[in-house]
Amino acid sequence: MVNVFLPLARWLNRALLILSTKIYQTDMSNLTEDIWEGYRPNWTPGTIGLGMVILIVTLIVLIVLHHRKKITFGQGLAAVFFVIYLYLMFGSTVFTRTSDAVAHVNTDFLWEYRKILVDHSWHYVKEVLLNMLMLVPVGFMFPLVRGKRGVVLAVLFGFVCSLSIEGLQWLFKCGLFEYDDLFNNTVGTLLGYVLYRILMPWHGRKKKFGRQSKRAA
Repeated sequence: MVNVFLPLARWLNRALLILSTKIYQTDMSNLTEDIWEGYRPNWTPGTIGLGMVILIVTLIVLIVLHHRKKITFGQGLAAVFFVIYLYLMFGSTVFTRTSDAVAHVNTDFLWEYRKILVDHSWHYVKEVLLNMLMLVPVGFMFPLVRGKRGVVLAVLFGFVCSLSIEGLQWLFKCGLFEYDDLFNNTVGTLLGYVLYRILMPWHGRKKKFGRQSKRAA
């Protein structure tokens, strides 16, 4: 079954390689290399196959829920994009990385911010911003999937996603488990929710029926 996705995995990795090569041939080469530090995820047939299964199951569940009028079409569409983004996020941060010999843990809270203040390092500014930006779409799309507002649940969901990523990186020895990432990811989720409220102020409002509507009924 995994061999079915082998051509797709090769195509995806080749597309990423071509894209990075084209970018490195432009004036943005120094910027992109500085941001990503040469990191390129390696998507395997198994990883892509798992993603296809998740997507198919998601579509089936959403179709059933929409048929039973549990969700709107807009919620279903948002859920599809939400699941795809979560898959790409977990895939890029966990399942396409190479494992190390030992797990790495850093419990020094806000150490990156102290480095920024003391060393004025662009490297740590970049790390903070990227970790925030990664969860911004989560904070933005979560209320769209729910169909209503709720900052607490949105931020809590973002924190759970971040904790899951950090925990899996520690479990599979493919990244650094650190409190700063949890903090930055959670802040990014909050920023995404704020962006949702700014760009879509009408969404998720509770319908209020006044006295006139009650009299008419």
